[in-house]
Amino acid sequence: MHHSLTGRQDSPSQQPHYHGAPAAHIMKTLVKFLLLFPVLAFSDEEDKPTPLPVAELDRTQPVDFAKEVFPFVKKNCIPCHNTSKDKAKLNMETPELMMKGSENGPVIIKGNGAESYLFIVSAHHDEPTMPPTKNKAGAVQLTPEELALLKRWIDEGAKGLAPSQIEREIAWQPLATNLQSIHAAAISHDGTLAAAARANRGVMYNLLTGTAEGQLEAHQDIIQAMTFNRHDLLATAGYEKVLLWKFHPFTRTVDEVKAEPESKMNPAENGDELAKKYAANPSLIFHQKRLESEQRNATNLKNHFSNLRDEFRKKAEEENKKAREAAVNAVNAHAEKVKKETELSTARARQANADPAGKKAADDAFNKIEKETTEIRAKARSAKFNREAAIRISQRAAETLIQTEADLATAETRLTLLTTELEAANKAIAEYKCQPRFVLTNLVDKQTLVLDKTGEISTWTEGNQPIRRFQLRSAEPAWVHVTTNQQLVVGFTDKKVMQYDFTPRWEIVRTISNLTDRVTALDFSPDGLFLATGGGIPSRSGRLDIWNVETGEKAMEIAEAHTDNITSVAFSPDGEQIATGSPDRKIKIWKASDGSLVQTLEGHTDYVLDVAWRVDGIELASAGADKTVKRWQLPEGKQIETRKDYKKEVTAVDYLGYAGNIVSASGDKSVRIDNNRLSDVQSFVYIATTSSDGGYIAAGDHEGILRVWNARDKKLVHAFGP
Repeated sequence: MHHSLTGRQDSPSQQPHYHGAPAAHIMKTLVKFLLLFPVLAFSDEEDKPTPLPVAELDRTQPVDFAKEVFPFVKKNCIPCHNTSKDKAKLNMETPELMMKGSENGPVIIKGNGAESYLFIVSAHHDEPTMPPTKNKAGAVQLTPEELALLKRWIDEGAKGLAPSQIEREIAWQPLATNLQSIHAAAISHDGTLAAAARANRGVMYNLLTGTAEGQLEAHQDIIQAMTFNRHDLLATAGYEKVLLWKFHPFTRTVDEVKAEPESKMNPAENGDELAKKYAANPSLIFHQKRLESEQRNATNLKNHFSNLRDEFRKKAEEENKKAREAAVNAVNAHAEKVKKETELSTARARQANADPAGKKAADDAFNKIEKETTEIRAKARSAKFNREAAIRISQRAAETLIQTEADLATAETRLTLLTTELEAANKAIAEYKCQPRFVLTNLVDKQTLVLDKTGEISTWTEGNQPIRRFQLRSAEPAWVHVTTNQQLVVGFTDKKVMQYDFTPRWEIVRTISNLTDRVTALDFSPDGLFLATGGGIPSRSGRLDIWNVETGEKAMEIAEAHTDNITSVAFSPDGEQIATGSPDRKIKIWKASDGSLVQTLEGHTDYVLDVAWRVDGIELASAGADKTVKRWQLPEGKQIETRKDYKKEVTAVDYLGYAGNIVSASGDKSVRIDNNRLSDVQSFVYIATTSSDGGYIAAGDHEGILRVWNARDKKLVHAFGP
């Protein structure tokens, strides 16, 4: 007999049964079963994965991450854990990114590979095993040797760099000689030079004489972008580096000539006649022309802000009037609501006190007033909302007006300063006295060199237009001699004799290297002191860097500015913001001071290929592979126009000086000022740019022709072929 815990005796028929068997019998059978089959006693053991074998490493040298670990990580891990596709928020492209861990925590414990989650799941010590058995990337489980390397690398501190972070020697192959398409072009700040890039070679052209003035030969890869700063320093971009170039119109080839030549050219006897012919000082004239151009631009800008001020003042007055009207409406609606709610309270009291005979009438009256009250309450809420919205709009309009008035004041101040500078330049030109000593016409193609008493040389076009002026020495020349290889020997009155080569030359003054992949976009800050570079890994990440031009040091970086490489970058006219465009179809605006994101503009349905600011900084233009040009109003970020009359992608966009006209280029064989096509374009156009004063437009095409138009009369000035 069995005794229950309650002391009650149970008969066998009262014992618990399982499918007709007594419980005690079942328990005995289960114990025997578990003794016979212990593996099945703990079903969770069956679910654990079978660990992969890990090889024993017989070596003393440290593991090289880039050469030994990265290859299998790239093949089996990175396809699902990268910048654009980071499953579990884990990026494995570099050791630094791996150390950041996933959304669930760290995956690497430095110095402890066995306990690191990355090794545990890779070695199948726990779920989820990595890489998954079924995956679309074709990733496979790691080999014993790879697991050993991964564990040892973590044990050694998870050090090293990814291949993309290592400056490596690249075995460059020569580019095809028939590769002539122009993908980059620029015009100097003073409007005298135009640069064009064909493959990995840059060529400089003098826009006054129509002749070539030197070549740039230092890139191994195609030059992707080029730009001048206001000091006419040129930047060119290629694979992983940017070069900064300075122009030298002449080179002193011999510091002091020991033996004087037998034949010498003595000073010209017709000095007075030459003084009249070459009376102008090219430096002063260019300074004067630059000031005149800037004065015109400043005048246009002042007028622009003046018009905006009038427009925004009118708008602010209208919005202020609307705000006052909305406030009055809100007050009236509130008063009406209070009145009706009082009537409702009275009707409710009458309803409660009504006798049976008058109850129906009281109910009807209450229901009517309640319905009216509901409507009036809704009306009051709407009036309150309208008042608040009108106040916000009015405040924004007032703020815009204040900012525009400040911009106008700045423009007026700038115009006053330029006017004063121009008056001083005009005075200097009037007081300048030319003292030419030698005139040479056979040293530089289509240019005349005039050497004066002060040791300065000025260059002139065939039509006697001044080009530039530069100093040889601060000493008076006594005689000159032209050598057989077209170099100039000058003897000075202090008995010094020196030799010069007047072949134009471009010198690399700085190299910025260790950039990511191809650098595809460049822009200098308005003051010329900083350079923005854009690039990145296509379809993976877009990188924006800012560099100090003087030191070459990096001032700021945004490693993940876009989810695709950056195709365009542009400083705002005040230098405070930077706009970037990318194949990820987005335009982003960043603060230049700290790299914080100001706003993102979305609207293009394909790659964004170029961006440009209007000179007032309150409008941006963008060009896209979706065959459109878009105009954006800032800071609202509102699209104000989309131009669709293009048959192929729009490759470039720019504003024409201070006028505000949009210049665009397209693969449909067109270069346009707004909707007006320029003449003589016969091929796919990759790049178009304008001079700072809006005087020139230059465009490069698939055939390798750089065309330059006078923007004012829209006539073709030059067509420079390969």
